[in-house]
Amino acid sequence: MNKLNIHVYHRRRMKKRYEKYGSEAFDAYQLMEMLLFYSYKRRDTNSLAHIIMDDRETSFYGSKTTSFLKDHHGVGDETATLVRLSSDTCLAALTERLRSRPMSSDFSRRAFLWLWFKNKPDKSVALLLLDESMNYIDCLGVYLKRRPVPDVYRSKILTLMAEKEASYAVLCHNHQKNNRDPSVEDMYLTAYLQSSLSPLGYTLLSHLIVTDTDCIDCRYPEAEAPTEALDCEKQEQAHEMNKESKVKEHQCNEKAL
Repeated sequence: MNKLNIHVYHRRRMKKRYEKYGSEAFDAYQLMEMLLFYSYKRRDTNSLAHIIMDDRETSFYGSKTTSFLKDHHGVGDETATLVRLSSDTCLAALTERLRSRPMSSDFSRRAFLWLWFKNKPDKSVALLLLDESMNYIDCLGVYLKRRPVPDVYRSKILTLMAEKEASYAVLCHNHQKNNRDPSVEDMYLTAYLQSSLSPLGYTLLSHLIVTDTDCIDCRYPEAEAPTEALDCEKQEQAHEMNKESKVKEHQCNEKAL
């Protein structure tokens, strides 16, 4: 049996196994290997699939994917486009399914936003808008400075909600490198917007941080946020002191044990 026939029979076995058992019968690199079958008609794609999937810097979404694969893994235009197109198609299908149904649960809103941010640059800000029945209206990129200015955010959100005739909104921004900690400014902004929009008939359901793996709610963990303007620097200092005191308390408890 020559080398060409080995690849042919291997591909046939892989495809039959996929048709019979689906994706659950394969590791991620094996699925990538099969995807590459359609770009490389004869080449052994196993090693290339391992390299692509093991590279943690590889992004499978957005315009940077094509150039990254070509520059770092030596693939051609057709292969790079195929990998990106397959990922973008899956992303579009998932988001379309989520927004075609009422987003009445916190889970559905978080899942949609986590997917929406997959091909967005760091420090992006978005506003998810829903009607009175929690049906999807739009998800808009909001071009604001990431350092929160409450009155500016309030004015922009009010304008967009009025234009789109939305009843509910979710404010969201992303953090790179899985930074999951909301700042005091973020937590204050959440409380300020919720308290100031409610009397006008609009509801801010939540203010979320999207990371690579999670969506985190920006809200005060204990006491309610002040309704008056505050000195964010002092709040940040108070927040850090509170964290230090909790660490010391935890250390004392460990020693006691």
